[in-house]
Order: sequence, then structure tokens, then C-alpha cells
Amino acid sequence: MLEESITIVANMFIIRQMDLSDPTTFRASKGIVELAAKLGLCRGEFDFTEAFSGDFKAPSRVDALVDMFYTGRRVWRVFDLVAPGLHLDPEIGALQYFETYPISVTPEALISPQRLMGILRDHFEGTAYDLTAGLGAGPYGSPNRWDGARGEREIHEGAWERGISIHRTIFSFVAQARTAVAAPELAGLVWFGEDSPHATCFTPLYLAQQTYSEAFMSGTMAVYDESMAWWAAQTVKRVMDLNYRAMLPVIREAQNECEERGAALVADTDAKVAALLAPKEVLLRAAVGEKKTREKVLEALAEGTTEHAAYFVTRWRALLANLFVKFKNGYDNTVILEGEISSEFNLGYPAWWLQQVGYGGWSEAMDSAQQKAMARFFATPEAKDALAALPLERATLEKITGRAHANASGSATGSSAPLAAAFALCAVASFVLGVGFNYLGRRVLALRARGSEWPGAETETGLLSVEERELPRNVAAQLARI
Repeated sequence: MLEESITIVANMFIIRQMDLSDPTTFRASKGIVELAAKLGLCRGEFDFTEAFSGDFKAPSRVDALVDMFYTGRRVWRVFDLVAPGLHLDPEIGALQYFETYPISVTPEALISPQRLMGILRDHFEGTAYDLTAGLGAGPYGSPNRWDGARGEREIHEGAWERGISIHRTIFSFVAQARTAVAAPELAGLVWFGEDSPHATCFTPLYLAQQTYSEAFMSGTMAVYDESMAWWAAQTVKRVMDLNYRAMLPVIREAQNECEERGAALVADTDAKVAALLAPKEVLLRAAVGEKKTREKVLEALAEGTTEHAAYFVTRWRALLANLFVKFKNGYDNTVILEGEISSEFNLGYPAWWLQQVGYGGWSEAMDSAQQKAMARFFATPEAKDALAALPLERATLEKITGRAHANASGSATGSSAPLAAAFALCAVASFVLGVGFNYLGRRVLALRARGSEWPGAETETGLLSVEERELPRNVAAQLARI
């Protein structure tokens, strides 16, 4: 593998043929080749991955495909991000017994730690396998899939794509082995991210540090503790699921700010250590001793990273509070002053998702259901009595009650379509008048509750307003048109 190349190990070994006569390149336990041959782990010559990368002899074709692409898709994705000109095939998968992807590739451009952080946050965005797109991502593009539960076990032929960043990640990191530094203590640098990469800030830690921030050293996932760095990232991640697509730009802005601050801290710490070890400090070192000088170096390392860890936790708590306010109640809220929201933009749902969940068919379904409900309503004795009290002609009254009874009972007393149209017109006319059939319903309920006759307009029951006293005449006029 070339020094300037990149490789990926994604839940599967990648080393295959080994020249054990070249100990500068390959080292292995004594007798490893003989053991693989004795156990029949290789079909031909010795292949380390085929022999020791687990058992990919899956019980079914579906299980085999899951195994191939759980690893293979991520291998393809990383290589395609850094060397897209290779045009590697995303559909072939990773095979235990045969090499389908190269062990490493040479990136088309230099890769910074920040670039690697972006790769760790990837969900195949912009590809055919994009976990933030499609019905599985929901209306708001969440890349998280709560896989492995009972529902998946009941549907044997399915599987989710396995993104690089996933919801169950506990931590991730980018490690640097630096050579152009003033002291060995600066060489080992780790950018450490609590919880899932897409919801965290990668904070710098020196491997030579003797002490670390309590935000990384204490606490448990079983007890919420807002002073813990892990809980700071975890709570932001959980809130992101409310509307991942809308919140992601806010998270990205915070990540860039936090990680740029971390990069500045590293540069500042490197400079401080270099100053402690500069030639002009030789006399001071001679006076205080090399041990004291190294202690000062280690103090400088711990001081900066501890300060940044505290910043991360505080910044992420503020980020969480901002998400609560900015995206409360399904809106994108703009705050101009503390305690004052200047505008609320309704985020709503995308049209494609509304169509998928049947939103577009609601009015047709409700129209049909409401017409049937009206038929049932006017078929009741109370409704018939209420209608009888209105100044309607007998023919009109018989037409209404007779057809209502026929539609409700299903008897063949004529076409139901004219009746449906008649009641639809009746409902529209009533709503236009103000209260409509609410008046009839209230009168029927009153009769049911009190067992009394139809109250006159002059009654003092409190149920009949001055405006409603004219309704019997108006409704009667509309019903007479049927």
C-alpha cells in the first residue's frame, strides 16, 4: 500500500495475499498459513480475508447480500469521494473470498482532517443510495433507520442501507501522526467526536496529555448529565430527528465554528510549545531542569484542549436551546430580539410525501362519508320530527325523509346519486347561511334530552339566539329547492 494512498476497513478485513518472507511489510502469527489450510478456510492459495474475516456463508441469498453491501457500499463510497475518476462499481459489493475493490486508492487531492470528518458524516447524499431521500427518510429527510427490530424480522426480504454515520455510533475520531512539530508531545493528535459524527463537534486532544477534561472522562449513558460531552451531542442528535433537513444547516454552522476554533487552538498550542523549547529558552531550561520544562509542555497541551472541551459542551447546550426555539411547533422561527420572534415560516410537509400518505384523497373520502352520515341523520325519527316542524310542503318533506331512509337502509327506492347531490346542496346552503344544520342538530339534541315538543322562537331555553330564529324559514326555503 502506497504511503500517499487511503484505505477503508468497514467491518471486514482487507489484507489478502501476504508475503511473510518480507517482515518489513507483513507480519503474522507463526503457522497462520498452515492453520488456514488445515481448517480448509481458503479455496486456493492463502488469503487472509477469506480465511479470517468471519463467516460470509450466509443462510440465504438475502443475508449474503446484506453482508456484501453492509461493507461494500461504504468501501465504494469513500473511494468514490476521494478518487471519483476511478468510477468504481457500487453494485458489486464486498466479497470475502474475492477482491472486488482495491485495497487502497490514491486520492485525487490531499485530504485534510476536516475532509475526513466530512466523510465520517456521510449518508450517501446525492447518490442513488441517499439515506436522506425517499419515503424511508420521512418528510424531513432523516438518515436514521431504527433497524433490527421486530418489523424488519417479519419482512424477510428487506434491508436498509448502512450509512457511514449512523444513529447508534457512540464515538468517532480522526487521528493525525504529525512529523513537522517542535516536540514529540505534539506528534499524536486526535480529533475526537462524541456520539454520531453528523451531530457532534470533533475536538482536538493530544495523546501526550496526562489529564483530560471531565466532560470526556465522567458520566454514563444510563444517566442524563448535561456536563457530559456525549450527552451534549446526543440531545442535539435526537432533536435533529424532528426535522433533519431544516436543522442540518444550523448544525453544520455550529460544527464549522467549533472545529475552526479547535484548529486555531492546535495552532496556538503548537506555537506555545515551540516557544518553550526555542533556543532562547535554553538557559531557562537549564535553570529549571528538563523535567520542569516537560511539565510546562504537558500543561500547555491540557490547558488548551480542556478549554475547548468546555466550549464544546457549552456551545452545544446553547445549540440545543436554539433548535427548540427556532423550530418550535413545526415552524422556522426568526428571532430578532431576545424574547421576540419576528416571523414564523411554516415548514409543513413536501408535496411528494403528502401524496404518498394519501393526503390528496382526503376530500373525496370525506365527501362520500359525510353524505352517508347525512342520510343516516335524516333517517332518524328525531330528525324527521324536526323537519316536520319546519314550514315545508308535504311533498318536499316526504321526498327528503323518504330518500334519506332509502339511502340509509340500502333499499331500492330510486337512485342514490340524486339524493347524494340533494343533501350536498342542502349542506352547502346551510353553511353559507351561517349555522346551517347545526340548528337542526341542536334542536334534535334538545328534543332527545328534554323529551319536549319543538320549541318556538320565543322560548327562553338559551339555545336559540335572535339570529337563529329566522333559520327555520331560510332552511325551509333551501330545502324546498331539492
